[in-house]
Amino acid sequence: MSSEDIQAFDWLASQLRTNLHLTAQALEAHQGDAELQPVLERQFGHTLLRLAHLHGRGLYEHLGLAEVFILAIEAERRLVQEYQEAQGRLADLGKIPQRSLADGVERHMRRARRLAEIRGGLGTAAYVHGIHSVPLRRGVYVAPLSGAMNYFLTERFIAFQPWKDGALVLWPGHQLQELRVRAEVVETLYFDVNELEYAINRLDSAELDREISRRLAAARDPQGSRIGEQFLHHVNRLLLHQVIALQSMQELLEPEHPHLAAPLTTLIDESVVLIRAALLAHPSWAPEADPEDDGPLRRLAGHERALQEHASDHATRMRNDDTAGLLYKFDKFLSVGSHADELEGVAQQRE
Repeated sequence: MSSEDIQAFDWLASQLRTNLHLTAQALEAHQGDAELQPVLERQFGHTLLRLAHLHGRGLYEHLGLAEVFILAIEAERRLVQEYQEAQGRLADLGKIPQRSLADGVERHMRRARRLAEIRGGLGTAAYVHGIHSVPLRRGVYVAPLSGAMNYFLTERFIAFQPWKDGALVLWPGHQLQELRVRAEVVETLYFDVNELEYAINRLDSAELDREISRRLAAARDPQGSRIGEQFLHHVNRLLLHQVIALQSMQELLEPEHPHLAAPLTTLIDESVVLIRAALLAHPSWAPEADPEDDGPLRRLAGHERALQEHASDHATRMRNDDTAGLLYKFDKFLSVGSHADELEGVAQQRE
């Protein structure tokens, strides 16, 4: 695969998330503006649509509807468990869990049940005994990587990457007792094992060293949560993945099951509200500070234009050499268009 094409795709996906943050920021700054608010709400929905085209379509188009529903229901169940785990971590540290965690448990359990009800409309019985829990697979650092630990991981087909005197382990669950009885050091660095796998596969050795060292320092901070990443960033990622899944599911439902697509709209609308609020509460994908920042609206307009130019330039180049097979992703992104002209126009009107 062409590393240049992969880097171009990664940049586009990352900057779309930044675009989502900038749009939420602009909506907050211009709340109540009768002319501008609809423009920004369209931009927010449009950015989610493009993220769905980049990440969701290829996966969900090759699954049956029942399978897609299971993924979405399990995603809500995972959020329930993540909030419960966060409550437990705070209690273990002698802190009082925030009310927002209990609210999250209640909200996502309700949403999981509602999705199970909608899925029942496909005519197949499911979840008659309740919605089961799902494994919370973590990215973990263990040290030292002794012969016994190496054997333990290899025998159980658990993937790991040696790192310094230990190993980065793609652990298939959140209970770490099996590791703790075999290693002196066990640190959870990633809430999502897929993020560790991504780092191992996409970062060069120096970048990986910096990233793991940063996360180790966070996990060992006595004032922190004893996890190598911020919980709210993890929640933002889960919320974003879920709204992409629900939007993709709705498109699959509409041709043959329009009566099921309609009630799904309520959950999608709630998901959009949730991710907007979450981005403002914890700006996971905020751009770096700009000393010449001229406001969220102007910055959003410029960012939107840069996204289109990047995608167009790389799509043009890939038409002659699509080694990585990513041209269709860029074409899907470009096919839904851009609101760059409209955003630049309203930004100029307010100068």
